[in-house]
Amino acid sequence: MKKSVLFIDAPEEKFSAERFVSLVAPTFPEVEFRVTTRRDGGGPGVAGADAIFGYAHHFTEGVLAAAKSLKWIQSFTTGVDAILRLKALRPEVILTSLRGVHGPQMSELTFLHMLALSRDYPRVLDNQRKRVWERRAIPTLSGKTVVIFGVGAIAAALARRCKAFEMTVIGVSSTPRPAPEFDRMMARAELLQAAALADFLVVLVP
Repeated sequence: MKKSVLFIDAPEEKFSAERFVSLVAPTFPEVEFRVTTRRDGGGPGVAGADAIFGYAHHFTEGVLAAAKSLKWIQSFTTGVDAILRLKALRPEVILTSLRGVHGPQMSELTFLHMLALSRDYPRVLDNQRKRVWERRAIPTLSGKTVVIFGVGAIAAALARRCKAFEMTVIGVSSTPRPAPEFDRMMARAELLQAAALADFLVVLVP
């Protein structure tokens, strides 16, 4: 008997479950994939779904109550608090998330901003448009201090990249603990003191 996977589609968020299914279905011929846009549990395939994939905030009491065969929930978001709060979530259902996948993207975005700020990149572009050659000192990220408020998977990925740029990395957490990616850890109660040390303050909290 084929296993059944149900996708909760989110067209208003530009997520195409149909396209996703078209990409993965050929690899898993033993799985029956279905897509629904309903979030009240009334859509076809909900009752027999072994697994449901979707964004955490798309799961409802109605969906979980109707999914009698459900064994696994895959959230397309890192946080799953919205799912854990649902009373219809049975303890035997496995819940997984995409925790950790945003590390490279967020790290590169942070470096985009740090480099643009330190080198005044908008000014560089403006000079280029005006065909102006301006000789000036160009600061580097090397030797600078970055303070990361919120020490999770994204922060660890960012901290490793900051160390590669020879930056000093300080983490601020509600539960300070040794971490190899950081030069120093400080408590959340010390946020003001930590911010005073920062050339760059990166906030990675909910």
